[in-house]
Amino acid sequence: MSSSSRDQPRIRPRPLWAGVAVVIVGGCLLAVGLIASLTALWIAGIVVLAAGALLCLRGGIMYDAGAHTSPGREMHHVVTGGELEGVTPGERLDLPEARALVAADAARTVELYSEVPGPFVSPWLAVPSGWVMLMCSVSLIVSEWMLMGDSVNSQNNSYIETAGAIFLGLAGMRCLSPGVHPGAGLVSILTGVGIVLQAVFASEQSIGDHVVRYGTGGIAVLAGLAVLAAARSERSGARW
Repeated sequence: MSSSSRDQPRIRPRPLWAGVAVVIVGGCLLAVGLIASLTALWIAGIVVLAAGALLCLRGGIMYDAGAHTSPGREMHHVVTGGELEGVTPGERLDLPEARALVAADAARTVELYSEVPGPFVSPWLAVPSGWVMLMCSVSLIVSEWMLMGDSVNSQNNSYIETAGAIFLGLAGMRCLSPGVHPGAGLVSILTGVGIVLQAVFASEQSIGDHVVRYGTGGIAVLAGLAVLAAARSERSGARW
Protein backbone atom coordinates (compact mmCIF):
# COMPACT_ATOMS: atom_id res chain seq x y z
CA MET A 1 0.00 0.00 0.00
CA SER A 2 1.37 3.41 -0.98
CA SER A 3 1.84 6.26 1.44
CA SER A 4 -0.89 8.27 -0.32
CA SER A 5 -3.37 5.44 0.24
CA ARG A 6 -2.40 5.19 3.90
CA ASP A 7 -2.95 8.95 4.28
CA GLN A 8 -6.50 8.77 2.91
CA PRO A 9 -9.22 8.73 5.57
CA ARG A 10 -11.16 5.49 5.84
CA ILE A 11 -14.93 5.33 6.09
CA ARG A 12 -16.47 2.32 7.84
CA PRO A 13 -20.17 2.11 6.94
CA ARG A 14 -21.04 -0.52 9.55
CA PRO A 15 -20.09 1.48 12.69
CA LEU A 16 -21.18 4.67 10.99
CA TRP A 17 -24.77 3.56 10.40
CA ALA A 18 -24.85 1.74 13.72
CA GLY A 19 -23.91 5.03 15.36
CA VAL A 20 -26.70 6.81 13.48
CA ALA A 21 -29.20 4.26 14.79
CA VAL A 22 -27.88 4.64 18.33
CA VAL A 23 -28.14 8.44 18.06
CA ILE A 24 -31.79 8.12 17.03
CA VAL A 25 -32.52 5.83 19.98
CA GLY A 26 -30.73 8.20 22.34
CA GLY A 27 -32.70 11.15 21.03
CA CYS A 28 -35.97 9.29 21.60
CA LEU A 29 -34.97 8.38 25.15
CA LEU A 30 -33.97 11.96 25.86
CA ALA A 31 -37.24 13.34 24.48
CA VAL A 32 -39.42 10.89 26.41
CA GLY A 33 -37.45 11.49 29.59
CA LEU A 34 -37.86 15.25 29.32
CA ILE A 35 -41.57 15.04 28.49
CA ALA A 36 -42.30 12.55 31.30
CA SER A 37 -39.92 14.28 33.75
CA LEU A 38 -38.00 11.05 34.26
CA THR A 39 -34.49 12.06 35.24
CA ALA A 40 -32.95 8.62 34.85
CA LEU A 41 -34.41 8.24 31.37
CA TRP A 42 -33.17 11.54 29.93
CA ILE A 43 -29.73 10.99 31.49
CA ALA A 44 -29.66 7.58 29.81
CA GLY A 45 -30.65 9.28 26.57
CA ILE A 46 -27.69 11.65 26.82
CA VAL A 47 -25.34 8.72 27.44
CA VAL A 48 -26.74 6.82 24.45
CA LEU A 49 -26.47 9.94 22.29
CA ALA A 50 -22.82 10.34 23.22
CA ALA A 51 -22.13 6.68 22.48
CA GLY A 52 -23.80 6.98 19.09
CA ALA A 53 -21.81 10.10 18.27
CA LEU A 54 -18.56 8.29 19.10
CA LEU A 55 -19.57 5.40 16.85
CA CYS A 56 -20.33 7.83 14.02
CA LEU A 57 -16.94 9.50 14.42
CA ARG A 58 -15.23 6.12 14.43
CA GLY A 59 -17.08 5.24 11.24
CA GLY A 60 -15.81 8.40 9.52
CA ILE A 61 -18.98 10.45 9.37
CA MET A 62 -16.94 13.66 9.03
CA TYR A 63 -15.44 12.58 5.69
CA ASP A 64 -16.89 12.58 2.19
CA ALA A 65 -17.02 9.14 0.59
CA GLY A 66 -16.48 10.50 -2.92
CA ALA A 67 -18.58 10.27 -6.06
CA HIS A 68 -18.30 6.51 -6.65
CA THR A 69 -20.61 5.34 -3.87
CA SER A 70 -24.16 4.04 -4.27
CA PRO A 71 -26.84 2.75 -1.90
CA GLY A 72 -26.15 -0.83 -2.99
CA ARG A 73 -22.42 -0.51 -2.45
CA GLU A 74 -23.01 1.16 0.90
CA MET A 75 -25.30 -1.67 2.01
CA HIS A 76 -22.74 -4.25 0.87
CA HIS A 77 -20.09 -2.65 3.07
CA VAL A 78 -22.51 -2.52 5.99
CA VAL A 79 -23.16 -6.26 5.67
CA THR A 80 -19.56 -7.33 5.04
CA GLY A 81 -17.88 -4.78 7.29
CA GLY A 82 -15.82 -3.34 4.45
CA GLU A 83 -14.30 0.12 4.22
CA LEU A 84 -14.48 3.00 1.78
CA GLU A 85 -11.75 5.42 0.87
CA GLY A 86 -12.67 8.91 1.99
CA VAL A 87 -11.68 12.30 0.68
CA THR A 88 -9.37 14.53 2.67
CA PRO A 89 -10.74 18.08 3.22
CA GLY A 90 -9.20 20.38 0.64
CA GLU A 91 -8.07 17.51 -1.59
CA ARG A 92 -7.93 18.26 -5.31
CA LEU A 93 -8.14 15.93 -8.29
CA ASP A 94 -5.17 16.78 -10.51
CA LEU A 95 -5.69 14.65 -13.62
CA PRO A 96 -5.51 15.58 -17.33
CA GLU A 97 -9.17 14.59 -17.78
CA ALA A 98 -10.21 16.80 -14.89
CA ARG A 99 -8.20 19.75 -16.23
CA ALA A 100 -9.76 19.32 -19.67
CA LEU A 101 -13.25 19.21 -18.15
CA VAL A 102 -12.66 22.36 -16.10
CA ALA A 103 -11.25 24.18 -19.15
CA ALA A 104 -14.29 23.19 -21.23
CA ASP A 105 -16.67 24.38 -18.51
CA ALA A 106 -14.82 27.70 -18.22
CA ALA A 107 -14.96 28.22 -21.99
CA ARG A 108 -18.67 27.42 -22.04
CA THR A 109 -19.29 29.86 -19.19
CA VAL A 110 -17.49 32.64 -21.05
CA GLU A 111 -19.51 31.84 -24.17
CA LEU A 112 -22.81 32.00 -22.30
CA TYR A 113 -21.90 35.30 -20.64
CA SER A 114 -20.96 36.78 -24.01
CA GLU A 115 -24.42 35.93 -25.36
CA VAL A 116 -26.21 37.73 -22.53
CA PRO A 117 -27.07 41.35 -23.37
CA GLY A 118 -25.66 44.07 -21.20
CA PRO A 119 -27.59 45.71 -18.40
CA PHE A 120 -30.61 47.69 -19.51
CA VAL A 121 -30.17 51.40 -18.89
CA SER A 122 -33.24 53.59 -18.67
CA PRO A 123 -33.26 56.52 -21.13
CA TRP A 124 -33.55 59.98 -19.68
CA LEU A 125 -37.25 60.25 -20.55
CA ALA A 126 -38.45 57.03 -18.89
CA VAL A 127 -37.47 57.68 -15.27
CA PRO A 128 -39.04 61.17 -15.01
CA SER A 129 -42.20 59.78 -16.59
CA GLY A 130 -42.29 57.09 -13.92
CA TRP A 131 -42.05 59.69 -11.17
CA VAL A 132 -44.85 61.67 -12.84
CA MET A 133 -47.06 58.58 -12.83
CA LEU A 134 -46.36 58.07 -9.13
CA MET A 135 -47.24 61.69 -8.39
CA CYS A 136 -50.50 61.30 -10.31
CA SER A 137 -51.27 58.22 -8.24
CA VAL A 138 -50.64 60.10 -5.00
CA SER A 139 -52.75 63.04 -6.23
CA LEU A 140 -55.71 60.76 -6.89
CA ILE A 141 -55.47 59.19 -3.44
CA VAL A 142 -55.17 62.54 -1.65
CA SER A 143 -58.04 64.04 -3.66
CA GLU A 144 -60.34 61.22 -2.59
CA TRP A 145 -59.65 61.99 1.04
CA MET A 146 -60.15 65.74 0.59
CA LEU A 147 -62.92 65.99 -2.03
CA MET A 148 -65.02 62.82 -1.86
CA GLY A 149 -68.64 63.34 -0.88
CA ASP A 150 -70.92 61.14 1.21
CA SER A 151 -73.29 60.04 -1.56
CA VAL A 152 -73.32 56.67 -3.30
CA ASN A 153 -72.21 58.22 -6.61
CA SER A 154 -69.24 59.87 -4.93
CA GLN A 155 -68.20 56.58 -3.41
CA ASN A 156 -68.47 54.81 -6.77
CA ASN A 157 -66.28 57.51 -8.31
CA SER A 158 -63.83 56.97 -5.47
CA TYR A 159 -63.57 53.26 -6.30
CA ILE A 160 -62.73 54.08 -9.91
CA GLU A 161 -60.10 56.61 -8.84
CA THR A 162 -58.59 54.08 -6.44
CA ALA A 163 -58.21 51.60 -9.29
CA GLY A 164 -56.64 54.30 -11.45
CA ALA A 165 -54.22 55.24 -8.66
CA ILE A 166 -53.17 51.60 -8.29
CA PHE A 167 -52.54 51.17 -12.02
CA LEU A 168 -50.61 54.43 -12.25
CA GLY A 169 -48.53 53.53 -9.20
CA LEU A 170 -47.60 50.13 -10.61
CA ALA A 171 -46.79 51.60 -14.02
CA GLY A 172 -44.64 54.29 -12.42
CA MET A 173 -42.66 51.78 -10.36
CA ARG A 174 -42.13 49.68 -13.46
CA CYS A 175 -40.74 52.70 -15.33
CA LEU A 176 -38.29 53.37 -12.50
CA SER A 177 -36.70 49.94 -12.94
CA PRO A 178 -33.78 49.64 -15.42
CA GLY A 179 -34.76 49.32 -19.05
CA VAL A 180 -37.50 50.65 -21.29
CA HIS A 181 -41.01 49.42 -20.54
CA PRO A 182 -43.59 50.28 -23.23
CA GLY A 183 -46.18 48.15 -21.46
CA ALA A 184 -46.10 50.51 -18.48
CA GLY A 185 -46.53 53.45 -20.83
CA LEU A 186 -49.57 51.81 -22.41
CA VAL A 187 -51.10 51.19 -18.98
CA SER A 188 -50.56 54.83 -18.06
CA ILE A 189 -52.24 56.02 -21.27
CA LEU A 190 -55.28 53.78 -20.84
CA THR A 191 -55.61 54.73 -17.17
CA GLY A 192 -55.33 58.43 -17.98
CA VAL A 193 -58.00 58.15 -20.67
CA GLY A 194 -60.26 56.34 -18.21
CA ILE A 195 -59.82 59.07 -15.60
CA VAL A 196 -60.62 61.78 -18.16
CA LEU A 197 -63.75 59.90 -19.26
CA GLN A 198 -64.80 59.67 -15.64
CA ALA A 199 -64.45 63.44 -15.36
CA VAL A 200 -66.65 63.81 -18.44
CA PHE A 201 -69.46 61.43 -17.51
CA ALA A 202 -69.43 61.16 -13.70
CA SER A 203 -72.17 62.92 -11.76
CA GLU A 204 -71.99 64.96 -8.55
CA GLN A 205 -68.57 66.43 -9.21
CA SER A 206 -67.18 69.57 -7.69
CA ILE A 207 -64.81 71.96 -9.41
CA GLY A 208 -61.96 70.36 -7.49
CA ASP A 209 -62.96 66.91 -8.79
CA HIS A 210 -62.87 68.20 -12.36
CA VAL A 211 -59.46 69.79 -11.89
CA VAL A 212 -57.93 66.68 -10.34
CA ARG A 213 -59.40 64.23 -12.85
CA TYR A 214 -58.70 66.24 -15.98
CA GLY A 215 -55.25 67.16 -14.70
CA THR A 216 -54.08 63.73 -13.54
CA GLY A 217 -55.68 61.98 -16.51
CA GLY A 218 -54.06 64.28 -19.06
CA ILE A 219 -50.66 64.16 -17.35
CA ALA A 220 -50.83 60.35 -17.14
CA VAL A 221 -51.50 60.18 -20.89
CA LEU A 222 -48.54 62.46 -21.62
CA ALA A 223 -46.26 60.43 -19.33
CA GLY A 224 -47.30 57.21 -21.06
CA LEU A 225 -46.64 58.74 -24.49
CA ALA A 226 -43.18 59.79 -23.29
CA VAL A 227 -42.42 56.22 -22.22
CA LEU A 228 -43.58 54.87 -25.59
CA ALA A 229 -41.39 57.43 -27.35
CA ALA A 230 -38.42 56.30 -25.27
CA ALA A 231 -39.18 52.68 -26.11
CA ARG A 232 -39.37 53.50 -29.81
CA SER A 233 -35.97 55.24 -29.71
CA GLU A 234 -34.35 52.25 -27.96
CA ARG A 235 -36.38 49.35 -29.28
CA SER A 236 -33.49 46.91 -28.99
CA GLY A 237 -33.60 47.20 -25.20
CA ALA A 238 -37.35 47.38 -24.74
CA ARG A 239 -38.92 44.94 -22.28
CA TRP A 240 -42.65 44.68 -21.71
